[in-house]
Amino acid sequence: MTDVIPPGTLYSIHPFDQYSNEQNNLWKQLFLLLDQIYLRTGGTTDDTSSLGDKINSIENQTALNLALVSSLLKDVSYYAPSSSHTTSGNEIVRPSASLTVTLNANPEDGEQVRIQPTVDGLVTVSGDINDQTSIVIHRAYDFIDLVYLADAGKWVIQ
Repeated sequence: MTDVIPPGTLYSIHPFDQYSNEQNNLWKQLFLLLDQIYLRTGGTTDDTSSLGDKINSIENQTALNLALVSSLLKDVSYYAPSSSHTTSGNEIVRPSASLTVTLNANPEDGEQVRIQPTVDGLVTVSGDINDQTSIVIHRAYDFIDLVYLADAGKWVIQ
């Protein structure tokens, strides 16, 4: 039987000082999630002798996913508004109160926005979204991912 024995602590693949506090929190949450997955799946008692190439494939895909997340973080702005906010560029908006988030009126093709409130309440997302003028998010941590499609001339829910 082959045991999986990862390091006791996961280390960041990037220095945290190059990111904002919000980005650092997202990295820390990712590492905490990975630690929890490790602990909840049996830790060092997993029998991997029959998995072989499958594990290598998963490890390679995980490395690619982390690299993709890292590259995306460089082009994203983070906001935690407590009053109305208008987006500009690729953003993650995490409102801390009931408010209105107005989508960029002149976005670039492919511009992306995630809106995820951190409190229960009414967060109204205003803009041309799938032929609607607004969408409301009611619960904390529910989210909506939007991308602007220039050919369609509107924001589309991903």
